Amino acid sequence: MLKKTLLGIAVTSSVVLTGCLDDGNNSENNSIDYQIQNPAFDNKTYPLFNPITSELPIPNDLIWDTDAGDGTFKVPDAKPPVTTALNSLSGASTVSPIDIAMNGAVDPATVNGDSFIITRDAEGNPRVIPNPEQTVFLIELDYASGEPITALKSAEPPTIPVAVTALTAATPLNADSDPGLIAAVQTAGATLFDLARNPRYEASVVNLNDGTSLIRINPLKPLDPRKRYVVAITKEVKDTSGHHITASPAYQNLTQVLDEGTENERLGPPGSSKLIPLQTLINRFWEPIAAKYFRLPNQVRTGMGLPALNQEDIAISYSFTTSNDKKVLGYMAEPDTWFHDTLRTAVSTAARTAAMAGGATDYDGIKAVVDNAIASWPDADTQAALGDAYAFCASQGATAGEPAMGCLGSVFSRSFENTGLINTRPKARDVTFYATTDAARLSALMKVVGVDPGEVSVAMGSMEIPYYLGIPTETDGSALNSQFTANQPLAQALNAQFGGIGMNLPQADPSVSNIVNYLFPFPQKTADVKIPVLAIYPTGAELDNGDLPVVIFQHGITTDRSSALATGSLLAKTAGVVVLAIDQPLHGVAAISTASQQELATGLLAGAGIDPSDETVAAVLAGTFNVGVLMQIQAAGCPTNITDPTNAEQIGAATQLVLAGTCGTGAATRLGGALVLENTVANGASTIPGLPGTDFERHFNFTADAAANPTPMNFDHDNAVGTSGSLFANLKNFINSRDLLRQMVNDLQQLRHSIGGIDLNGNGIADLSGSSVYYIGQSLGTIDGIPFVATVNNTATAADNIVAANMRVPGGGIARLYEHSPTFAPRILAALQASAGITQGDASLEAFINTLQASLDSGDAVNFVQDLGDTPTLLSMVIGDTVIPNSAYPAENASGLATPAPLSGTEPLARLTNATTISSGTNNLSGTAIVRYTAGSHGSGVLPTPNDPEAAAVFQEMLSQSAYLIATDGAQVIVNNTAIIEQPSE
Repeated sequence: MLKKTLLGIAVTSSVVLTGCLDDGNNSENNSIDYQIQNPAFDNKTYPLFNPITSELPIPNDLIWDTDAGDGTFKVPDAKPPVTTALNSLSGASTVSPIDIAMNGAVDPATVNGDSFIITRDAEGNPRVIPNPEQTVFLIELDYASGEPITALKSAEPPTIPVAVTALTAATPLNADSDPGLIAAVQTAGATLFDLARNPRYEASVVNLNDGTSLIRINPLKPLDPRKRYVVAITKEVKDTSGHHITASPAYQNLTQVLDEGTENERLGPPGSSKLIPLQTLINRFWEPIAAKYFRLPNQVRTGMGLPALNQEDIAISYSFTTSNDKKVLGYMAEPDTWFHDTLRTAVSTAARTAAMAGGATDYDGIKAVVDNAIASWPDADTQAALGDAYAFCASQGATAGEPAMGCLGSVFSRSFENTGLINTRPKARDVTFYATTDAARLSALMKVVGVDPGEVSVAMGSMEIPYYLGIPTETDGSALNSQFTANQPLAQALNAQFGGIGMNLPQADPSVSNIVNYLFPFPQKTADVKIPVLAIYPTGAELDNGDLPVVIFQHGITTDRSSALATGSLLAKTAGVVVLAIDQPLHGVAAISTASQQELATGLLAGAGIDPSDETVAAVLAGTFNVGVLMQIQAAGCPTNITDPTNAEQIGAATQLVLAGTCGTGAATRLGGALVLENTVANGASTIPGLPGTDFERHFNFTADAAANPTPMNFDHDNAVGTSGSLFANLKNFINSRDLLRQMVNDLQQLRHSIGGIDLNGNGIADLSGSSVYYIGQSLGTIDGIPFVATVNNTATAADNIVAANMRVPGGGIARLYEHSPTFAPRILAALQASAGITQGDASLEAFINTLQASLDSGDAVNFVQDLGDTPTLLSMVIGDTVIPNSAYPAENASGLATPAPLSGTEPLARLTNATTISSGTNNLSGTAIVRYTAGSHGSGVLPTPNDPEAAAVFQEMLSQSAYLIATDGAQVIVNNTAIIEQPSE
């Protein structure tokens, strides 16, 4: 056999999806012939792998942009928005499936990705063994340097953690074994049992419309970030004719061995000198890694009389590296951590280089050098170079290692923050209020949910937040499709200060890179933007004590901040809390048509027992319905002194007279009802009608046209155009959608830091508790709310913590959530078919969805939910939710033609957090719990559907559970109405 050892590999972009291998001026390239028409490959089924024709699994480790050096991919932007997005990504998705395209159809029964299985020994005891029938392998690697991207070029040898675990578990023990060894063996064994019961991924087959298949590797848990994975598929997979698959002509050519078994044994010519790096990568890295892993199943296979797997059994191998962009949100919130991590990476990679130059040839040898380098850093020369910064840290006791890196990270960060170059760290901002009204006078629907006049106040205000996306002009909304761009002045300043120790950020030159990723997580601020703030609080509360508990309520997609009115008013009334709400980016109070106003007025009148005649409806819209009520009161004998119903001064005076009770309580109630009805209809554009819009709504007065492009709203009721959030889910620019999520998390962080200084009554005294803060998210408010809570609860300070959270109708795995959603899927799929001619079952659609998910990964709840840790978190799921699916996995839970998506929907969030199911009684809450409602709909927690008792019951139950969660500081949840909550099966 050809001895394939890990050699130095310099992977260049010249072999990857660039088309440069078809350059007509390169006769060497033109002469390449992989004999695709060779009869030897007739009727053969194989994985598509041909670098010449750009047939490679995407993404992979061949497409890094070595020119920009900013940690992103580089492919020809031939198929926007997919390829456009790909060029802004910093690694593979941790959530999306890994798809390997085949040239034919594959038998699903032969596709097996289980790494370990549980069997019984001779005594009937369960034991875990490597799976001898595994045919699809996803092998995670670990590097001592912790830096997989540069490790490839440096030829740093990795280790295979699961193989190490398996070897540890197999260590023989006896009565004299060291207790530490015994514990390690037991822990390793438990880990393998867990992998067998709860595998990290599964392999399956997706059959496409053209008769071919994809072999799909579906993560069942998010893959680890910043990790390299090697994919290998063996020839034991069979096609639907029962024949074993083979390697593609190109792959076979690149792995061909000449003069095997002789002293001249060597790899065959790859067909082009440009393919030598790829040939080296396959034969001296990908396949040897797979072969090393094969030793595990081979232990079982040989015992069963099966042939051992080796490199000749591999039909395809390649590697990819997952993104670390999840870190961006944390780095923006705590820039010190970026400086710390950047320092640590610089030290570890330098130590790797030194270790390998000194003769270290394996993971353990390099790891020892790296660990020592980190622990002993900085040396005397570096201390001198760091000057006053190091002297300060040393005076704080942070003289070496991680403490020194942490301290210096803080010093460096603060120095750039003090100059204004770093402006992403959340801070307390002024929140001012310009109007306060009675909740029951704002919206007629408050009466429906049980809020009466005099109980709850609603303050309307504003705050300024740093905005990192584009701001449109009055008529041109194209800037709304923008994305974060790198803070060029900061990158230049960093290079100037740290260039002497090797820092060279490409973002210093926008012609090279403007990418914002984990390697440079600082976007350029566009402006400080004024946004609306809503505060809902008990009317009789003592405001000046600074101790009122606070709930941040975050609304869902295509709604607005008024979604907080019903829940917020009742929480203020019953729990004595203040509820704050802001809009998601590109959301806000929008436009309402005359027809919609008429429909709203008709419903409200009928609900009040008033005949909704055309004349009465017209009076409501005209704002004269209250005049009619005043005239009726006057006709009943109360002297309101109205002689001219069109005289505004007389009407105003009469209104004050009646509302003051001069004409009796009944008259005051009737007039108050008329006025609130008119206000509700006049301001009916808000999600819960009645909240007036502002001239600084977050949608910038733009909405989506029929082609999903920004177009100005029209607020004229007779020609109304515009809905809230219609531009948020941007399927033309995936990165824009990602950065809208990032923006919202930062907005919530800014609001959280501002709470302790909020003054509701304008007397200069702070009214709210800065520590007793809770979060309720609805729908989209959970998708970006989970990253928000996870991020602030993992910062170094407790000042920004969230005590407990209620995530209502939550979801994760956004891209395939869309595909499985009965609400979103029909519109999205129809648009894709109309614009690109792709349908479910097309490989192009799978690539579209996978790349969309990869783009959204760094703001997706499914990647952050495990970081909630022990934060008391209640998930509220409505069974049968038609907006966010409960689950899209396994196949029986998939929607229509959509393929199963293990990480999309609500249930994956519960599974990943080992959420406790709550169904009755009083429940102590530690970590995450879930309540599954058997009644109601997606919006029942915002406002119950009229004339639907079950929806009203769901609204009330969600409210009471939130209230008790707050009252107990997140310690308990009580179920009051078991009739609408799923009970355990008997």
